[in-house]
Amino acid sequence: MKYLIKTTYPCVVKTQQDFFEMDINDTLECEAEPFLYVYPQNASQLPFCINVTKREDCEAYSFLSYNGQHIIFLEKPQNILFQRKEFLNFAGAKCEIVIGESSICFETENSKISCKCEHSCKDYRLFKLKNFACLLFPQDFYAFSVQKEKLYHFSGEELSFEENVLSITKKFHDCLNHEKTYKVKFDEDISVTDQIFTSRENTFQELLCLSFLDSVKVCDYASAKNFLAPTLQNKIDKDKMEQFFGKINQTIPINEKEFILTTTFGKKYVVFDTKDGQICDISLDNL
Repeated sequence: MKYLIKTTYPCVVKTQQDFFEMDINDTLECEAEPFLYVYPQNASQLPFCINVTKREDCEAYSFLSYNGQHIIFLEKPQNILFQRKEFLNFAGAKCEIVIGESSICFETENSKISCKCEHSCKDYRLFKLKNFACLLFPQDFYAFSVQKEKLYHFSGEELSFEENVLSITKKFHDCLNHEKTYKVKFDEDISVTDQIFTSRENTFQELLCLSFLDSVKVCDYASAKNFLAPTLQNKIDKDKMEQFFGKINQTIPINEKEFILTTTFGKKYVVFDTKDGQICDISLDNL
């Protein structure tokens, strides 16, 4: 059996025995082989393999038959964005929700809020809760307040919803394997309750200062205080840690006791003094 290969873009087609350069609208006749390899000349297109035995269409090619001829049609990927449109009614007010692969939009008569994201257009659950239009994905939850015209977003590795409460477990993948589990209660407004941190015990002395900074970064201030010597614990409480460091976005180690931090207050240079497995002093300078 022979196949005709028709292309809509310049490419190289490789068979087991040979390769062929093809230009736009060229046609190539070749003997049927289990696999063909296509190398598009456009840098934005990746090479791919065609399993001829399966004859399954995809966005890069399709199998056609015409007048007894078997044709493999190489198609240039189209810039088509698929979206799903949903509607929810709130006491006479209609909310339109548009779910795309790269964005989500909530729109009412008086407002429209969009956010960029990457989600499947199929794997979601949409429902009403009080005055909120709720959109639940496996690891993301969006709640649009029709009353306040405000969008809330929560994310985590584990999400579960029961009655009016969303439970979220977020993993930070730091040196202590921090996990934060908290609950979000929906009433006329949203409130966060029962925030619990878990982490593994630090057994590496060389990670003492980094473990402290990782705890501050995720706002686990109770664990952070455990790394401080008693004299320092009495001087630094949660509020002072927040004021002292700000919100830490990135931690860059220089060595075990020196770090560069990027924070909401700008870049910082921090140095620790340690004694007997505890932090006894901290100095912080602006960069």
